Amino acid sequence: MRSIMKSWETSDEILEIKRLAANYLWKTMNVKTKDIIQSYLDDVKADDISYAMHIRRGDKVTEANIIKTKTYINAMEKLIQRDTQKRSTYRIFVASDESNIINELQRLKPEWKFVKLSAKTIEMHGHEQSIFDHLPKHVQLELTYVLLSELEILSRVKHVVCTFSSNVCRLVQVLRKQDPNTVISLDEKWHPL
Repeated sequence: MRSIMKSWETSDEILEIKRLAANYLWKTMNVKTKDIIQSYLDDVKADDISYAMHIRRGDKVTEANIIKTKTYINAMEKLIQRDTQKRSTYRIFVASDESNIINELQRLKPEWKFVKLSAKTIEMHGHEQSIFDHLPKHVQLELTYVLLSELEILSRVKHVVCTFSSNVCRLVQVLRKQDPNTVISLDEKWHPL
């Protein structure tokens, strides 16, 4: 029995179960939440974005080494080279808790257009859970809408650069239902467990 269970746990079946559960939860959002997410997607013209990065900073430094922004650029260049659909301009969605990340990316790769969602009532400089927990409830709610909108965009795009040490990136890979080769993790390898 133990060997059967171990075999099942390492197969693609567990990934499919996670995908079914995640998709069920995703589809059961209330109408107001869906409308708010759609408004964020409309703000950045999400349907025209094929590439994305998830760059986690904030309290992530307590869990893992911070990866240099240039490393994200280099990985995105690899994904763009692999892509058979060449474009004259590249719009890259950036999901990040760091408010200044767009300026940093633009300085490194000025020929690309980087887009990011922003909360309307507060500017964050890295996610710190202890600070988030003490924010007013309406601000927490707004930041949650931003996160859900980021997840939606990250799950739709064709290519993603992120770190699988991040819960967000692992969830995105479950939601995406795309070939693992369309994602570059800058730290850990993908595993569905």
